[in-house]
Amino acid sequence: MHGSLRAYELQILQAGKWMIDSVFDDRGLALFEAERVEAGGRHAGVRVVEETFDQATQMTRARTIFRKVRQAPQPSEESEAPDVAAPRARRAQDEDATPGGRPRPVQAGRSESLRLVGVFGAITLGGVGVVLALRYLYEMV
Repeated sequence: MHGSLRAYELQILQAGKWMIDSVFDDRGLALFEAERVEAGGRHAGVRVVEETFDQATQMTRARTIFRKVRQAPQPSEESEAPDVAAPRARRAQDEDATPGGRPRPVQAGRSESLRLVGVFGAITLGGVGVVLALRYLYEMV
């Protein structure tokens, strides 16, 4: 697929509307996060929309690859991502594109950021523990 970009939007159903929660460049990670969010039970629904942008034709294709809804959506809430191509120029004002029509950079989800902070904190605490242990052993000798 020369000249195409692919992104995966994790969307949550809030107040009857699908809202973008996070964007991934890895399909597996997007689906894993969608399952995790759905299992948390905090949202009425969750879905993953795969968007493929073809640079040669300037067309974007969107399709829903994962969808779970806890409550039956109202007809106005049902806004499935169409499985048709749309010119990127018409979608330039969408949330997934910059004004120039280029896709926005993929951002890590909030849970990924919290995970990194936790790992950094654990490494820091472990390092402090090692320094204190070495200091104690040095004083004993």
